[in-house]
Amino acid sequence: MKIDANSSTVSSLPNKDLNTYLSIQDERIHRLFLYKILPVVGFGASAICTVLSAAVSIQFMYGSIAFLALGVLGVQLASRQNQRPFIDHQPVGLPNRGNNCWSNSFFQIVLNNPHLSASLAHYSFLQRDFQNYEEKRASRNILFSDYNDRALRAHLNALEPQYISLDNTQQDVSEAFEKYFGQFGSCYHQFEQNFNGSSTHQGQPFILLSCRRSLPFHSNFSRFFSEMTDSGLLEKKFIHPPASLIIKIKRFSPAISPEGEYYAEKSNKRCQIPLAFDTDPSQIRGGVVARYECDGFILHVGNTGLSGHFIACVRRPGGWWICDDDFTRPLSIAEVEDLVQYSYFLSFTKI
Repeated sequence: MKIDANSSTVSSLPNKDLNTYLSIQDERIHRLFLYKILPVVGFGASAICTVLSAAVSIQFMYGSIAFLALGVLGVQLASRQNQRPFIDHQPVGLPNRGNNCWSNSFFQIVLNNPHLSASLAHYSFLQRDFQNYEEKRASRNILFSDYNDRALRAHLNALEPQYISLDNTQQDVSEAFEKYFGQFGSCYHQFEQNFNGSSTHQGQPFILLSCRRSLPFHSNFSRFFSEMTDSGLLEKKFIHPPASLIIKIKRFSPAISPEGEYYAEKSNKRCQIPLAFDTDPSQIRGGVVARYECDGFILHVGNTGLSGHFIACVRRPGGWWICDDDFTRPLSIAEVEDLVQYSYFLSFTKI
């Protein structure tokens, strides 16, 4: 397996926890304060000072004027944020009206990969949203303001109510990948599986890799295709080289709390993940070698799959972008090479 040397730079990078490393979170908090909290506090405090100036002392009027200025400043900053210049080919931001960052990230990754979006063409509500999204981008809008961020949740809940909540509970983006690329239809990845001399066909929604900092990517990827079980050697190979790969990094594992309760323990360790690689001849039927290049990945900030925050990073013509719900910004290649080591889900396209 050939891996791009300049894409695997783990050894030269500081070993930081994603929760403290990802500066986009600080940026998100600053935007929340400047664009939403500041106007509310400013206008609210101004109203209170106005009442106090009439009831207690005229000196409160000075405070009313100062807080009013803060409120106006917050409104102006929010207005400028919405008037950011559109950059050619940039992704469009998606609103999050209640713990739907997981579905927004899923939407950005799938839409950005033509092969993945085409495989979901039979879902009319998704295709309608994909089309409306592209119309927004063609019109150079930075925000898909009328996007229904609850549509994906509602559809999954109708099909699997025991797994997907209809309220604003945070969900694991893994459930969307598993359902749409596995259980609801034919599995996206098709394998020829050999076990104890018996050959069968099997489908899986994604390729599951372990999260080990010391394990080189080619070894990690190869272990998926050859696994020694208690009953013998299980070998898999692609029937045909898929147009795209969906890779999931196993960042959650079952654990028991001191109170004896089961929960999913999160690993925020860095993993060795390149931005491009070649498969081995043994991994595709007929000895075919295919080259894959990363076009997007999802980050999870937090300690459990049902809490925290999901963020998508996508490669567009001209460069990479981070998609944090309604906020998008360009990423340098150095940032991408850092962040991809913390990824939870990745999308690769055959080139």
